[in-house]
Amino acid sequence: MILMMLAGAAAVGPVRIEARPARPFAEITGSGIDIDGDFIVSNTGDSEFGIDEISVEVRDPQGRLVQRKEWNSNGIAPSIRMLNTTSVPAKSRVMLFNPFAHFAADVPIGRLDYAVVLSRKGVDERIEARTRVTPRHEPQRLFAFPLQGRALVWDGHDFASHHRRWDTTHPILSGAGFATTAARYSMDLILIDAEGRRSTGDENKNESWMSFGAPVRAMAAGTVSAVRNDQADDRNFDVATVKMPNAMYGNYVIIRHADGSYSMYGHLKQGSAMVKVGDRVAARQAIGQIGASGSALFPHLHVQRMDGPNDRSEGVPTRFTGVLRPTGTPPANGFVDSGDVLIAR
Repeated sequence: MILMMLAGAAAVGPVRIEARPARPFAEITGSGIDIDGDFIVSNTGDSEFGIDEISVEVRDPQGRLVQRKEWNSNGIAPSIRMLNTTSVPAKSRVMLFNPFAHFAADVPIGRLDYAVVLSRKGVDERIEARTRVTPRHEPQRLFAFPLQGRALVWDGHDFASHHRRWDTTHPILSGAGFATTAARYSMDLILIDAEGRRSTGDENKNESWMSFGAPVRAMAAGTVSAVRNDQADDRNFDVATVKMPNAMYGNYVIIRHADGSYSMYGHLKQGSAMVKVGDRVAARQAIGQIGASGSALFPHLHVQRMDGPNDRSEGVPTRFTGVLRPTGTPPANGFVDSGDVLIAR
C-alpha cells in the first residue's frame, strides 16, 4: 500500500483540502465551543477518490495535543458514512461539512489540525491530505433580538441547519458566484403562542400565520445601506435570480454597524420597509414587518450578520440580550440556535 502525505493546503498531488472560511470563529455557545467552518476538497486527477477517514488533532496555544477525534471505515456501520459525501470524483471539487465542529468549554483550542485519508478507486493507494485551522475569537458583543414576544428559532446554524449546509460547490451556487456563506450564523424566526401554535387557520394563507405583519426591529444602531420593498409575499422564488445579490431574501433591509459588520433582515412584507438608504437607526427601532417574499416557504424573518454588504460576504456570529427562555432564565452567553423558544421584550 502506498501512502502519500499532503501537508497544508498546498497543491501537491491530485488532492487538496482547504478550510472555508480559512479562519472560522470559535463561537462560545451555551454548552461549549463551536467551530463553524467546513472544507473544500479538490481533485485535479483523472481518478475518483473515496474518503476513508477524517480526523482532527486539537492543539493548545503551546502546541500540545489536548484532544483527538476521528471518523473512519471501521465496523459494520462505520462512522465515515455520516459524512455528507465520501467520494471526490475526478477533476471536481466537493464541499465536506466538518463533523468535528463542537468541543467542550474546557478544551483549550489553539489550533486544529485536520486530516482526510482517501483511497484511489481501483488502486491500492491512499493519500492523506491535511490542513491547519487557527480559529478566531469572536467579539463578546450582545445584540437586541429583532422580534418582540414569544419566538421560535425555526432553523438556526447548528450542524443540521440548511443555513450551515450551504454547498458553494453546487453548480447553481458556484455558477452564481458564491464562494462564502453569509448565512453561516443566520436564523429563521417565527412567532408562536404559549401552546406552540404558529398559525390560527389555513397555513396556505399568509394572514393565518402569527408572524405575518409583525414588526421587525434593528439589532443595533447603524446606518441603512440597502433596502428592497417591492417583492410580492407569494412564497415563490425564481432560482434563476440567485445570481443577483440578496435576491433570495425578497424584500430586505441591510444595516451597517459601528463595528463594520452588517445585519440583514429578509423576507419582509411587501411595502412594509420603514427606512431608506442612508437613514440612521437605533437599536430596537422598527424597520419593517415579517412577510413571505423571496425564497420563503412560509412567513418568517431571516436574520443574519455579515462581514460585508451582501450575501456574497461571510457570516458573523450573533448573541443576544433582552431575551429569556420560557423558564425565565436568559440563554447562556446570549447564544441561541435551532429549536430555541425565546421571549423577547
